[in-house]
Amino acid sequence: MSMRLSLLLVLSFTVFIFSWSGYVDAREDRCLQEIDPGMCMALIWSYGWDGERCVKFGYGGCGGNSNRFDTREECIMACGN
Repeated sequence: MSMRLSLLLVLSFTVFIFSWSGYVDAREDRCLQEIDPGMCMALIWSYGWDGERCVKFGYGGCGGNSNRFDTREECIMACGN
């Protein structure tokens, strides 16, 4: 294998590992947040990870955090079940 190809492989692998670790950290941070319905009084049905599974909750329409998903499937894809 040529030196240039070896360097390209090592560089590609390094970029992949750093990209993947950032994705995993972001997912874990989002799923570790407590479910927060926000401060407003609307009722928008959403799903959040409660530490064990995705549960339905009423989002108030403002505030809250990123542990909020439009569908149960989206929640499961991000946090598992």
